[in-house]
Amino acid sequence: MPRSRTPSPAGPGRRPRSGRIAPLLWFAAWAVPAFGLSLGLEHRLDQLRKPDAEAGVLDPAAIEDHALFAGLRDQGLIVRGKDGRLAIPEADWGLRHLQAALEMGAPPPFGGREWRERRKLVAALHGTDNGRHVRTQIGLWNSSRAVVAIRDNRRRGHAGQVPVFPPVNTPWTAAAVSGPESGRRLDRLALTPPASFDAFARTMPVGMANWQVFPGEDGRTVRVATRLLAPLPAEGVEIQILGRVRPGTLPPGARLTPLCGGADCAMATVHVAGGSPGDVEVSLEVEPVPLDRSWFTRGMIQLSQDKDGGLHWMPRTRPPSGTIPAQVTTADGVALTAGEDGRPTADAAALGLLPVIGHGRSDRRGVSGLLDGRVDRFSPATVALTIDSRVQRAANQALAEAMAEPFGTAKSPDPYAGQRRASIVALDPQTGAILAGARWPRPPSGLHPWDASALSHLGGTLDPLAPIAWQGMDSDNAPGSTFKLVTALALQSAMDSGDEAAIGGFLAGCPPNADGGFSCLGLRTGTIAYSIPPQSHATHNFRSPQRGFTPVGDSLRAGEMERAPVCVEGRREQTRSFGLPQAIRDSVNVYFVRGAELLDADAARRYDAAMRRLGPRTPLPAPPASRLADTIRAAGFEHSVDLAGAARPFLGSLHPAGGVRPVLEAEAAQIDLLYLLDRRADTPWRNFGAVDVLSQTAMGQRVLANPLHMARLAAGIAAGALPVPHLFAEWNGQALAPPAPSALPAADVSLLRRGLKMVPEVGTAAGRHAFGRWAGTPADAARCHVYGKTGTGEVDAARSRTTMWFVGWAAAEFFSGDFFPAPGGEKPAWNRPVAFACQVTHGVNDRRTGGATCAPIIARFLELLAKPDAALPLSQPVKVSDVD
Repeated sequence: MPRSRTPSPAGPGRRPRSGRIAPLLWFAAWAVPAFGLSLGLEHRLDQLRKPDAEAGVLDPAAIEDHALFAGLRDQGLIVRGKDGRLAIPEADWGLRHLQAALEMGAPPPFGGREWRERRKLVAALHGTDNGRHVRTQIGLWNSSRAVVAIRDNRRRGHAGQVPVFPPVNTPWTAAAVSGPESGRRLDRLALTPPASFDAFARTMPVGMANWQVFPGEDGRTVRVATRLLAPLPAEGVEIQILGRVRPGTLPPGARLTPLCGGADCAMATVHVAGGSPGDVEVSLEVEPVPLDRSWFTRGMIQLSQDKDGGLHWMPRTRPPSGTIPAQVTTADGVALTAGEDGRPTADAAALGLLPVIGHGRSDRRGVSGLLDGRVDRFSPATVALTIDSRVQRAANQALAEAMAEPFGTAKSPDPYAGQRRASIVALDPQTGAILAGARWPRPPSGLHPWDASALSHLGGTLDPLAPIAWQGMDSDNAPGSTFKLVTALALQSAMDSGDEAAIGGFLAGCPPNADGGFSCLGLRTGTIAYSIPPQSHATHNFRSPQRGFTPVGDSLRAGEMERAPVCVEGRREQTRSFGLPQAIRDSVNVYFVRGAELLDADAARRYDAAMRRLGPRTPLPAPPASRLADTIRAAGFEHSVDLAGAARPFLGSLHPAGGVRPVLEAEAAQIDLLYLLDRRADTPWRNFGAVDVLSQTAMGQRVLANPLHMARLAAGIAAGALPVPHLFAEWNGQALAPPAPSALPAADVSLLRRGLKMVPEVGTAAGRHAFGRWAGTPADAARCHVYGKTGTGEVDAARSRTTMWFVGWAAAEFFSGDFFPAPGGEKPAWNRPVAFACQVTHGVNDRRTGGATCAPIIARFLELLAKPDAALPLSQPVKVSDVD
């Protein structure tokens, strides 16, 4: 240790010798006893490192890593340089400060609590396990101030599994090109791009390996290199890079594509052409990207910087050691996960179940990731979902066949070909078990979990991995006329209560009078539009391109039948009166607007009048009573649904860490009629008027719902009680009881069922491409066992596109084997009732109604289920081009 400074020799102006006695005595009194510079240095060094319990300072070994980092930061012992790197105190920090104090002639810094606090922090930093962890984290932070990241999609084999991501990273190496350490090989960093970084994920990079990240501090250029082994695939190899690639270093024939604009662009892909007879050496020089502009999370790095530049210590997120992955199957025993990482099997991908299963234990949206946090995660678990592979395959095939047909022609092109999506959800009407959840476009297989997570940030329905049967809603989720089922239930409920005798006649119907009026309805045979006074505009019936708006009397014209003759022993039952069944059969809009008027118009008008008198200081009026709103709530539209069912006690919390929406959360509907309870000044009730919102809601406008909502409603009408949809059937071989159903809003739904029976037989779903497709064959009588309702949601004011629906159920008799017999006498793939909902968005041209699009899809779906299981081969996983 350097000697302390001594007085200079006697000379002009020096003090007498006696004047130097006091400083010498002071030095002897402090320096010699305290540090034993010549008589006990080792003893004092040991004292510097010992705890100072009597001072009230913690033992260094007891300081947790997060508290240690915070203490060092707050005491100014961690210093950040201009380059963002952190400097920490040396192990002999105390001795250095003592030496500096002595050289300056200052008192030793032993007397204050602040000194003792700092000494303990430094001792903990260099003498404990937690201190070693903090030093490691700071080292990782410093080495990652600038990075280069790279990955590629060279092929890897996966026997029996989907190539969700390669089992090992591709062998990239990196070395510094510039700087004082030029040529030195660089170690990889434990960094990962965050899910919000989706520039690469938008390209649907199937088969990509994980990112490999290398340090590039001090602005040095990094050379990354690998060898692509022959034979290269015909489509070539795609390399993704985060960093600025020097074009002059590309291999011959390679193509560089920036993924952003401007000279500062640091995202690119390099395409190496296929067909090379030999190995291809790839060596690229890449300029690193500063971490604050590379959008990388730190993976194993626990330090975080806030927007103001402050440093914080993040908790460790290591998974519990010894966790055993759960094995997941379908209800009929098809394995959906395999391996220690819980990755989906090839069958899971072929069934289109990646949105449900997820991409492994690290994907906290999917079932596999949610099961990794189960209560008994340290014990083996076998979990069976309610999804049946036979029903799922039939739904997949029906969607694929329908979506392969064009929506446009040469004269009328399809402007929405790249935006259209479709979904089928199937339920057991009695239990609510989800039997299928199919979507189109099919979820791409072969994605790395990072890409799957990044794609989720594209948002709701744009996410190709979202289970759109019950998640992700936008303006294309308008259910249209299928929502008339809710209005019918509200009317039936009002009649059941006995307080509206007029509603009974309105539902049962009556024949027209001699003058064309319906005494029980308040409508006329020529009515094509209706408005609830004082509405300034009217709601119209369906508009046919050939005949214009359809009058109510068309439901009574010659040839209109109550049932298909094949279903009633050949009889031709002519329609003589008009009520709820006929309004359902022909989807007559004005009937349901008039029904809403009978239900709630008086209360809505009083509310609108109060709103018109509203002054700047007048409180909002009380919400009006609404029987339609009450029915909407009772039918389960207002709240989200936990699809875990009876498995919830085994799973723990519904929401996983990270703020992602788990697959087990079915979204609530969005219905303007319910927003009045919010009582905000900007509620749609104030902007548009309660009467207007009421009339539109009655026919399915100003409503957003998903297929699961509508399938659940159909199941409730079929079974007489509203089931709770759920996804888990068995846990470790033990059957899980279905959740208890809730009461249907109306007790008597016979008239409603009668109308739903008529739709596929003689109504809006009876066309030759839908349930009339079997006319003249033994299968024609199959439609006698189907109930349904078509719907066409108007999405925008210009009516440039629609959303098409068909919801309902098929009775068990449909699958008896009598209608679609197999040549070898094999049994049908299915033999139980099934409720369903089909949704297809972006309807245009002659495929813009539910009867023209979704009804044929469901007819094909049911037909496939009624045939032998051999007719349902597993679909092949889609290619990238299929989902672009």
